[in-house]
Amino acid sequence: MLAGIILIIAGLVIAIYPPLLAWIIAFLLMVVGALTIAVAFENRKLARHYENPFIEIFFRF
Repeated sequence: MLAGIILIIAGLVIAIYPPLLAWIIAFLLMVVGALTIAVAFENRKLARHYENPFIEIFFRF
């Protein structure tokens, strides 16, 4: 129920101030990009540690 109320309030704020939507989308894209880089870094580190040939197929570059 709290999540629904937060979403309704967020929708109203975005309706009142539309540029906020652009800021939210830009922030989400930056977070997704940072998480993708972090996951790729961890996978490369694990691939070097375990030397699994199956992992080497996917993380060749």
